[in-house]
Amino acid sequence: MIELFYNEKSLSRKIFINPDDENINNMIEYIKKKTGVYIDPYSDTKLYPSHQELIISFLVNHSNAYVDLINFLKEAIELDTIVYCIGD
Repeated sequence: MIELFYNEKSLSRKIFINPDDENINNMIEYIKKKTGVYIDPYSDTKLYPSHQELIISFLVNHSNAYVDLINFLKEAIELDTIVYCIGD
C-alpha cells in the first residue's frame, strides 16, 4: 500500500492506494512517462499540483472506482499543496 497525504495549515488528510491494482499501476506508469516522477511503492515521492491534475485526468477516463482518490487530489489542488506518497 502507498499512503498519500497532505498537511496544509490545520487541515490534514490521507488516503491509501494499492499499487497492485491494475489501473493504479497504469496510472503510476502514465505519470512516470508524462513527468519523469515515479510513485515508488517502496520509497517516498512528492506530487505537485500539476502531477495531481494529470492523475485526475487519467483516472476520470479509466474508471469510476477511484472517486475518493480523485476527490482527495482535487482538494489538494484547491489548497495548492504537495501530496506526499509514502511507500512501504
